[in-house]
Amino acid sequence: MTVDNEEAILNIYDTAGQEDFSAVRDQYIRIGEGFVCMYSVTTDASFQEVRNLREKLLNITDDDKIPCVLVGNKCDLTEDREVPTQTGQALATEFHWNFLEASAKTKTNVVETFEAIVKSIRDYRAGSNVPKTEGPVTSQPKPAKKAKCTIL
Repeated sequence: MTVDNEEAILNIYDTAGQEDFSAVRDQYIRIGEGFVCMYSVTTDASFQEVRNLREKLLNITDDDKIPCVLVGNKCDLTEDREVPTQTGQALATEFHWNFLEASAKTKTNVVETFEAIVKSIRDYRAGSNVPKTEGPVTSQPKPAKKAKCTIL
């Protein structure tokens, strides 16, 4: 996909419901550069699992600043909602994650979710790869290259 006029190649691994394959999931976490943590706004139990997932991310990556986006899915099901928007936003703020509510059914914030994680990964890379130099830095323009983002 193209984000901010720059192409990004996404490798997306969906690990939901794969508790029997925890070693595979852990390997995906090790190689992931960014994570989209999704819960259903209609099921409080799925929201409660977000803390456990964050702990797993922290234990495996040993990085509390790794790019993450928290997504409350099924926001179109307003009558079945169990998790208020403010509750999701508060948790994302606590974790320093981006937050969106989405609906795959109505295509609300689906593309925006992937744009948000790509931007977070780019910001993370820029912040952790800033050269420490004195004086102005000059460089020749580099040809555009495809950035690869691995998202879990």
